[in-house]
Amino acid sequence: HEAHWDGLRRPALPALPLTPIKIHSIGALLKLGGYRSAKNYIDVAKRYQIEEHTSWTPDLVLAHRRFTASCQRGMGPPRQSEPLNFEAVVGLELEPEPIVPGGPVNSRGLSVLCSMFMIREIEAALALRRHVIINVTDKTVTWELPVSKADPKALGCKRTWGCCCWDHKKVHPGCPYHAAVAHMTILQEWFGDDGVGADAQPLFPGADGMPVSAEAMLGLIEELARMIGEDILTHDGRRRFGKHSWRSTGAVFMTSIGIEIFKVQLMGRWACAVVTHYTRLAPQGHH
Repeated sequence: HEAHWDGLRRPALPALPLTPIKIHSIGALLKLGGYRSAKNYIDVAKRYQIEEHTSWTPDLVLAHRRFTASCQRGMGPPRQSEPLNFEAVVGLELEPEPIVPGGPVNSRGLSVLCSMFMIREIEAALALRRHVIINVTDKTVTWELPVSKADPKALGCKRTWGCCCWDHKKVHPGCPYHAAVAHMTILQEWFGDDGVGADAQPLFPGADGMPVSAEAMLGLIEELARMIGEDILTHDGRRRFGKHSWRSTGAVFMTSIGIEIFKVQLMGRWACAVVTHYTRLAPQGHH
């Protein structure tokens, strides 16, 4: 609203009270921007209108209906976040150097940790070294994580994995504990302590030691998919992998080896049954 009625190109109008012109203008901007949740925005605006002005007149009802219909028309299905083949990814021979421009170091370690902790790409981009605690005595790794995707910086819960190596004489490439130990070793070798404390450094930095964008994290997922022979696009041209692909990768892998869905739901911080959308993709039967 403020960008459109900025006081320069157009008068600086207040957001409320709503008028049909305001609703139609903002709807056009949201549609142009490809927003999928336009209906949520107009519903919130309607609530504020009623709370502050106690009116929702017939002309606003009509504008609301047109806004919703126009923004949803031709939208198509939502972007998918299909899972990667976890065992194929951890089987890749990858060096610590980033495999995509602007991407993070140690792609394999990131793949293991983000899959096993079922991390969103924005959470991986914002994570700091201090969020991960390694207990060498108990062979556990604990990650302090956001409870909600609505506020990925607000840490509120911890999840822990122990060593998952089946043969204690050999490190399994998919073990989250050993992946975390190896990852911290690489970070120390590459970046050491930058003077402000290593704990304040990104958990998954780029080669320059700086945070990696969410877009680069998504680029990494697609590059790994290419490396294991997956198509990036569906038959109708939509991108198969998205910002929740690590979550679906972890959920599918865990249920495929026999971990119960409710445990996967707890580990993945799902507050609803959306986990079943991913776990239905898991192959039937256990390894």
